[in-house]
Amino acid sequence: MGDGRAGRRPLGRRDDLPLEGVHAPGPVPVPGRAGPAVGVLPDGVHRRDLRDLNLADGIGDHLVRIPNGVDAGWWANGEAGDVRERYELPAEADLAVFAGGLWEHKDVVTLVDALAELEDIHLALAGGDQGHRGAIEERIREHGLGDRVHLLGRIPREDLRSLYHAADVFASASTNEGFGLVYLEAMACGLPVVAREVGVIPELVDAGAQVLVADDAEGLARSIETLRAGHGEENPSIADRYDWERIVGRFEQLYADVAGEARR
Repeated sequence: MGDGRAGRRPLGRRDDLPLEGVHAPGPVPVPGRAGPAVGVLPDGVHRRDLRDLNLADGIGDHLVRIPNGVDAGWWANGEAGDVRERYELPAEADLAVFAGGLWEHKDVVTLVDALAELEDIHLALAGGDQGHRGAIEERIREHGLGDRVHLLGRIPREDLRSLYHAADVFASASTNEGFGLVYLEAMACGLPVVAREVGVIPELVDAGAQVLVADDAEGLARSIETLRAGHGEENPSIADRYDWERIVGRFEQLYADVAGEARR
């Protein structure tokens, strides 16, 4: 919603069971009287922010945690093909990849700082400019990395999948993520992940994914160096836990449970 307030719209209705969705960029005011299930939150949002939401006493018992979904099978079933050649990336060099809009909060300049600490690795940045490309280009010039940092701009989804399969590690210095689907997409392609502790990252670490958390350029550089030697063999199976078929099944079960409670 443009004014930052929660937006409420019906998803469907039966005579005895209203189903409604809420889009809320900020804290959600919840009435003290609640039905069997009053909200669905992604895992990361639940663990990080639930304590900060202005929920009435007892409402926490009515919250169900369901994460966002990803088409894990589609991402996994790609191949590198000639993507390096088409985007003028070196054929044999180790390659780190970042995908996302070039917003200030993505902190790509810190990712460039991290690359400056490393040798013999290239960085591909796949994402459209969101007002911060100039600052990134300036940092690239400061470090003399024009031959190792590749600004690809926004690329087709199929090419991004091929890029993941052609890369050695997914790296992000983003300081804020609502969830972070790109991490799951990269993991589904078998990439290890280096990132800050934002969005879904804490849950992936807890699940045993090949994910290293770093807070600054030096830490990012160390983590990239550690992970670029091998792919995240276990990451596709972890990403599969977030596949849309499983997530839809959890929503269907939730609706069935709520409908059962409403009939009592």
